[in-house]
Amino acid sequence: MEIVVTEFRRDGVLVVDLAGHVHGHNADELEERLLGHADAGEREIVLNCERLGYISSAGVRVLVVVGKKLKEIGGTMRMSAVNRNVSDILEIAGLSDSFPVYETEEEAVAAAVSGPA
Repeated sequence: MEIVVTEFRRDGVLVVDLAGHVHGHNADELEERLLGHADAGEREIVLNCERLGYISSAGVRVLVVVGKKLKEIGGTMRMSAVNRNVSDILEIAGLSDSFPVYETEEEAVAAAVSGPA
């Protein structure tokens, strides 16, 4: 299964909806896309993970790289609706506290509107 990425704005915040699986075959493309937003000055990004079924170590690396880039420019990457599979992988990788995680996309967007975490 591949990844389907949908981007839109909610209350001025970039929301990136991830559906499917992030793995070694598509992680680089996702990284380029997200870093492109950061390079263009996007400071707050919400990743909606409600339909993200799986993330490999390559995908976890993308989260780390993009999260670090956003932090460097005074922003934050937030995650919403993280399912148990993805949550377990983040925990195993020691990253469960590295990104603000919210129950819903709406909560994550509201926090992003309030400013960096």
